[in-house]
Amino acid sequence: MPQSELVETVTNKSINATRSKYEVDGWTIHSWAVAEQLAYDEGHQAATEGLDSDANPYAGHFWKHDEWFMGWRSYQESNT
Repeated sequence: MPQSELVETVTNKSINATRSKYEVDGWTIHSWAVAEQLAYDEGHQAATEGLDSDANPYAGHFWKHDEWFMGWRSYQESNT
């Protein structure tokens, strides 16, 4: 069962403390950088820039393809 940890601020110190707390039980802490952009947000941004849905950079069988399109379509629906 996945575990959640709530911290006041995300710092290297808080991440390392959480990692130390859970790794002893065999859990793996996966990192996620705030700089990463979700496929949905990429699609939304593409639509704001006037790009067509054909600009979707993800292969049709990859889950990010659908997420990107949902972001693109969301912009289209709210701005037409």
